[in-house]
Amino acid sequence: MASKTYHIVDELQIAIYGFIIGLGTLPGYYAIGKGMAIPAFLLMAVIVYKLLSFIRNTKFIQILATALFLGLTIDVGIYLAIYTMMLRYFGCYMVSLAFFHWSEYATTALFNAKTLSMDSFLLNHSVQYAIAAITSWIEYFIELYYMPSLKSIHWLSCIGIIMVVSGDFIRKRSMFVAASNFNHIIATKKAPSHQLVTHDVYSLCRHPSYVGWFWWSVGTQVVLCNPICLIGYTLASWSFFNDRIQDEEVYLLQFFGQDYIDYIQKVGVGIPFIPGLQLSKTK
Repeated sequence: MASKTYHIVDELQIAIYGFIIGLGTLPGYYAIGKGMAIPAFLLMAVIVYKLLSFIRNTKFIQILATALFLGLTIDVGIYLAIYTMMLRYFGCYMVSLAFFHWSEYATTALFNAKTLSMDSFLLNHSVQYAIAAITSWIEYFIELYYMPSLKSIHWLSCIGIIMVVSGDFIRKRSMFVAASNFNHIIATKKAPSHQLVTHDVYSLCRHPSYVGWFWWSVGTQVVLCNPICLIGYTLASWSFFNDRIQDEEVYLLQFFGQDYIDYIQKVGVGIPFIPGLQLSKTK
């Protein structure tokens, strides 16, 4: 069993407070407009007071700003999903995107704090990742303008929402189960505490964190009803995880030997048409 620690480090507390401030921005503005300024300001004062006891350096300010931005993005996304018709599903997309990145940091901070950094938000994952996101926004708004009916296929967007929620749940569940064995970077050296995790979601597929991320990624484009980016995201994600899994499993075989061979023979990768490490090629 993977060892789990639940100590809430300062970085996680700052990320939580920043996230709450971001989430509360629009409701706070609404509360002030409804004559509830005093409760809103009192709540904000308490949060600011707690933050002042943590913020000691530039790193903490960066965490706060990033978490606040992601919380505010969810805030705006919820507003669009509830109060607009044309941008309803773009709002859902904003919520899923922002929560995915904030929860990546929060989950890492909770279960593997020693590897925690600003990179744990995964906002700077790669140039290709940023280009893919921007491209999907461009496609969405071009098609919204010229083919608005394409963005109103409600049943399809609902399927996308199910894919997004399920994919993110599987990924976060895998991070929870793996605990300190999980890392955003492929481990090339076996740590003394590194264990082979084969229970829970890992008994269903060898790489549940990648499975979850794959379906979350594809699901975001189903939510947006982006036919071009749906194909692009599927192919790009498949190619990325195919290469990454091949590389990672070479090291896992070195780390765990026969135990990993037995695991490969019993459990599949989990992503369609990705076989993973071919044992015949390693002999």
